[in-house]
Amino acid sequence: MAEGLLVGDLGGTNARFALVDPEVPGFTNVRTLTAADFETPIDAMAAYLDGVGVAEPAGIVMAVAGPIVDGGVRFSNSHWELGSASLRKAFPAAGVRLMNDFEAIACSLPLLSPDDYETIGPVKCHLAGRENFTVGVLGPGTGLGVAGLAVREGKSWPLPGEGGHVGFAPESAVQIEVLRFLRQRFERVSIERLLSGPGVENVYDAMRHVNGLAPAPLGAADIFAGALENRDESASETVQMFYEVLGQAAGDLAMSLGAVDGIFVAGGIVKRYPELLKSSSFRSGFENKGRHRSLVERIPTSLLTHEQPGLLGACNMARQLAG
Repeated sequence: MAEGLLVGDLGGTNARFALVDPEVPGFTNVRTLTAADFETPIDAMAAYLDGVGVAEPAGIVMAVAGPIVDGGVRFSNSHWELGSASLRKAFPAAGVRLMNDFEAIACSLPLLSPDDYETIGPVKCHLAGRENFTVGVLGPGTGLGVAGLAVREGKSWPLPGEGGHVGFAPESAVQIEVLRFLRQRFERVSIERLLSGPGVENVYDAMRHVNGLAPAPLGAADIFAGALENRDESASETVQMFYEVLGQAAGDLAMSLGAVDGIFVAGGIVKRYPELLKSSSFRSGFENKGRHRSLVERIPTSLLTHEQPGLLGACNMARQLAG
């Protein structure tokens, strides 16, 4: 007999799973498995279910790190592949759904408590108890994840996409110089070429070139350390530009989606340095929208601090699937 709902957040390195009771808020039995230990994600799911004593879930929602094409995904950083058809074959009693990982993060937003995010700037976000709103989320990590969410009459409608691959549009003289440098390295400069871990390294290389300095390759963590310790001027300029461009991209997302109820910033890079984000040029970059400045000035921006937003969003979708 099928029982409970299985949710997961599957990345290239780790697979996080949990169980959901449709009648009880939240999720339980969270466990993290290593992707390399399993031939397929379905093998990992079976191992998890065996470990928690569930024979057959009534529903399955998996958040996956990559775009879903023709009902399936190929993981960019592991040997895994997963498709809806293979899930249904392995678990015939379960309703199944695959979600992009940032689509799942977007779906977590209606379930957040005020303790799950921190305000960036002068405008506070208020979603609790609202039946209708539109929000967006973006997060720099290995790449740049982007998604939106429309909630209508209490039901969540995620808006997945590949917004990290829109073109970078510089808004200052030094950003134009950075673009010129990066165009020598890449055929096309997407916003992800700046807003990601590798993107931080790209900007640092560009800033050293702009400053007339010899190349000195550094990893993103060392660049942030150099900026925080005030021992590397190019690192400080890189970090300042990173947050400013992140704000510009967040403002573009708000205007593109009509996400007037809030933009959330997620991802390990920004969570690691919350005070640096708050004191940066992020908000000024966000509001720098010319004739529409007065519109974006009213939109709240927040740092998402929940530890498992992907699982929480999958939990939201699992309940809608069960209902």
